[in-house]
Amino acid sequence: MATRLLTWIAALIVSGLAMVFLLAGAARAQEAAGDWNGAATELPGLNHLLQTAKTGAAGEYADIEETVAPIALDTVSAWIVKHTR
Repeated sequence: MATRLLTWIAALIVSGLAMVFLLAGAARAQEAAGDWNGAATELPGLNHLLQTAKTGAAGEYADIEETVAPIALDTVSAWIVKHTR
């Protein structure tokens, strides 16, 4: 039943490529199969917290002053505008 539900809910998955987990890759596979109404985007140079990062390692977190990278905010806001008109 969960698969059916995903076809009715618009979803955006945004992930940074400088991270250990690659969630967007799996989501893109679902998108290509037509299993859901969503989009998956990978943003180079961002960690999973959507902050600009060199390696994505947890040891970097204390040195990152950015809350969320501007490109991540732009990506999310553009998706929201597109899906709420």
